[in-house]
Amino acid sequence: MSHEEVEVRRTILALYDDVLAVQRVAAALERDGYDPAGVSILAPDPRGRYTRPNGPNGRAFAQLAINGLGAAAVAGPLTGALGGPGATSDLIESLRQVGFAEPDARHYFESLRRGRALIAVAAPPDRVENAVEVMRRLGARAVDDTAFDGGGSVAVEDLPDDPPEDQPEPLSEPVEPRAALPPRERENVV
Repeated sequence: MSHEEVEVRRTILALYDDVLAVQRVAAALERDGYDPAGVSILAPDPRGRYTRPNGPNGRAFAQLAINGLGAAAVAGPLTGALGGPGATSDLIESLRQVGFAEPDARHYFESLRRGRALIAVAAPPDRVENAVEVMRRLGARAVDDTAFDGGGSVAVEDLPDDPPEDQPEPLSEPVEPRAALPPRERENVV
């Protein structure tokens, strides 16, 4: 009877303010030796800006619809997990199927709904800490990881809303919808 060792790869997800920040992280991870085929990006894309034939930095983005979010751009292995190009997907259920606990999956969904972008990288267990370090150094809002074997969520860490002091401010802030303010009453001065 032969014993074959199976390497359980981990998926590390992180949230950033926008697609440009996620693109910088993807490039940094690839420079650090992570396989580009294991890097995924997901971001809201209501105007189709990222799903054009030549997306940002030449990365091939597919368009899909996410229930409750609308049009989104996705690149990498996450495309298949979400049903493929043109699909309508349930992000929470898709993340649960790859091992995330429901509260963590809902956190990522709500963050995307608010305009944030997500990056995921597949890594062997001995490279997880390095990937997390790279993501944090480049301003991750939250970092989470899980095993591909369907195990439960390992850790969720919400980072402060302020970027690290040694990091530049994000290039653009997501626009949050604002509630309508009641009209001000005019004061009559006599």
